Amino acid sequence: MLVKIKGTEEVIFRSTPSQCKDAYPDKVEKTFNTYDDNGVLLKPATSPRPVEFVYEKTRFEQQALLNDTDWYLTRKIETGESIPDDIQQSRAEARAFLSSS
Repeated sequence: MLVKIKGTEEVIFRSTPSQCKDAYPDKVEKTFNTYDDNGVLLKPATSPRPVEFVYEKTRFEQQALLNDTDWYLTRKIETGESIPDDIQQSRAEARAFLSSS
């Protein structure tokens, strides 16, 4: 999975889905002051930017996408609340990818 700055192609982290979600639980970029060995500020922390999680086109990642969004199906069955269109589209693409590879 990739962690990107929302609305850009800037990748700031890449790992397994669970590690990405653990590293960015609030879905914002982590920023810190950067100092040299003498404690002199080299680069101040920036305002945190929102991030988004992007599943890569691998069997593992596409299966993870399906696993991570299964709860939408349970919610629909139990409450009747609809599944968002973008989730339905992502799931359809993941199923197509998995069935063709």
